[in-house]
Amino acid sequence: MVSVEQERDLATFRSVLEVWSDAVRSNYEAIARYTGRPVMAVLKSDAYGLGLGLIYSALRDLAPPWIGVANPWEGVRLRRLGYRGRVLVLSGFLPEEVPLLAQWSLTPAVYDVQQLSWLWHGRVDPTPFAFHLKVDTGMGRLGVLWDRVDEFTGHLRRFPGLVPEGVFSNLACADRPEDPLTPLQVERFREVCRFLQDEGWPVGWRHLANSAAIHYWPDAWMDLVRPGLSLYGWTPPGSRLGLTMAVRWWARVLQVRHLPAGWTVGYGARCRLDSDRWVAVIGVGYFDGYDRRFSPQAYMLSRRGERLPVLGTISMDMTVVGVGSPSSVRPGEPVLLLGEWQGQRIDLGDVAAWAQTAPHEVLSRLGPRVSRRVVRDAGGFWPLWDQLHA
Repeated sequence: MVSVEQERDLATFRSVLEVWSDAVRSNYEAIARYTGRPVMAVLKSDAYGLGLGLIYSALRDLAPPWIGVANPWEGVRLRRLGYRGRVLVLSGFLPEEVPLLAQWSLTPAVYDVQQLSWLWHGRVDPTPFAFHLKVDTGMGRLGVLWDRVDEFTGHLRRFPGLVPEGVFSNLACADRPEDPLTPLQVERFREVCRFLQDEGWPVGWRHLANSAAIHYWPDAWMDLVRPGLSLYGWTPPGSRLGLTMAVRWWARVLQVRHLPAGWTVGYGARCRLDSDRWVAVIGVGYFDGYDRRFSPQAYMLSRRGERLPVLGTISMDMTVVGVGSPSSVRPGEPVLLLGEWQGQRIDLGDVAAWAQTAPHEVLSRLGPRVSRRVVRDAGGFWPLWDQLHA
């Protein structure tokens, strides 16, 4: 029986991103077993564009000890969802955001001496206030330079009650298993940890490993690991950690039509048909995050497993694909843009390669018109289509 809500989803949305909650939980637990470390679920940037509330609901029963967010306002959202564990604000804070840190029990990243003054003067009570020191070991972004941490701690002694309970850094090239920068960053980070210990700052949480480092660099696992994209099944080539694809993105067919040989497809007329061809117009475009830069290798999958190559330039709201016959797909029927179905898979890495970008961008650029939905089993919405159109 199809519920009214499910029927409305199929009738209203031309594009839906399914998040398989059991797979998200399974991936979290697999990472914890594989590394033997506590796991900080990194749900920054609205959980990589999937929806903070949706992903937290999938992880709630596992009670993750830490969750990482980008800014204090994401931490506030997390608290309002009921999370009671530790929240690390990975990108730090601005002076006007200091009251939020105390009010909502958020742990900030600190990467500048000036922030110590902001915290000190913005505290609402004299109790110790914990933070995580962010160190630049080679990323060139936020962080105290690794060889100038002594200057930072010299200033820190002027602010009793501010406690560096953690220290962390970001790896610039962890997705390249042979890159020499990663072991250099790991060694620099270890030197910082040794210095802090020797100077009387025994930090309890040392963390360095993002998703790529979880797969490739066990020396970076330290006291805590920080998976983001791998929570949703991203697995780089050669990894021994088996994860389950937890996302599936589909869009619906608007029209199936026949075009004659020599006809051009899309803006700029970059695609000219060599022969008569059946095509389908899909209700998804670059406004939805289906990237205009996709190479000629891009394709979608019909529910029967037929590859549907993208033809011509992707438009704001529509994409044209080739189909083998007029019966390959039907108007209204969903086709797969990302994910796994019946043994076939369009991986995050595949989609990223088509656009010559990082897999993280594939999810984080999904537009507001794409409906995000949690599904409780691997079947998703396609069986609902069958029931509605039997």
